[in-house]
Amino acid sequence: MEIPDFLKDFLIKNEFILKEVIQHSKWKKTFVLKIANENDDFILKAVSNISPLRIKSKFITEANVYLKNSNNYVPNLVLSTDAVIITEYIKGKTLREYLNEGENIHEIIESLVLAIQTFYEENKSEHNGAKSFEIAYANISSLAQSGPYQTKTLSLFDKVINKIIAFVLKLKLKKALVNINQNNLKPCFAHGDFHYNNIFVTTNKNIKFIDFENVVYNEYFDFDILYLLTMIEAKVGRAEISRTITNKMMSLINDKEGLKPIYDLYRIAASVNPRFSKDSLKAHQKLLLLVRLIP
Repeated sequence: MEIPDFLKDFLIKNEFILKEVIQHSKWKKTFVLKIANENDDFILKAVSNISPLRIKSKFITEANVYLKNSNNYVPNLVLSTDAVIITEYIKGKTLREYLNEGENIHEIIESLVLAIQTFYEENKSEHNGAKSFEIAYANISSLAQSGPYQTKTLSLFDKVINKIIAFVLKLKLKKALVNINQNNLKPCFAHGDFHYNNIFVTTNKNIKFIDFENVVYNEYFDFDILYLLTMIEAKVGRAEISRTITNKMMSLINDKEGLKPIYDLYRIAASVNPRFSKDSLKAHQKLLLLVRLIP
């Protein structure tokens, strides 16, 4: 597909060639490209001058994450302007692809836990008294209704019943959050979209995190961790994922008992969504679940 003139001019000026248009959002007016110079491949993300202000703001947020991180768990930043971010091209596969191909998660889980811990420590900020739980609510919706990749295969019934279940789970989540001791949470940073398509396993079995446009600094990282763990569990299967893996992921959380009700609600949300697992609940099972959930 055609890319806008400002990107064509940018590539020519900086001696890059276009290899692939990976993504183009028509409403955001944004682009993700695979580009190259004589020696290497890179990823270019760009906003246009007609992108919505909210999207431009998110773009600046993402650029700042790249600038801030000095660890090995974020792709190296090559170049950044008000409209363009260029980072290294990651040779490897997403964590979802890794799991889909039957790879043994045991060999990567320790690296993943260390990467998550380092990533949080690098990005956390001073506590500013924020008490927002928007990430927790957004995770319920994503687990029950959409997920980290889109598909149009859901029936109308599935879409409606999943939406109702998500709504009921949000009400239960609201009650559960009241009982949380916020002093035990990881405050003032959240990735905001911490799913397994935004985590890469490189060819050397290293971990790289991507897609920082939803990063916020008035939230709690614990909900990102629970979201990812729920997704891994749904993909691998509860019977196959060992207690050791769960415990290692949960070691990132201080108040395991306090957050267990949230974790349980996340698991229920994932159980109704066939986008995560072939073992998701059938129509009659969803109706029975809804009856049990409604007080």
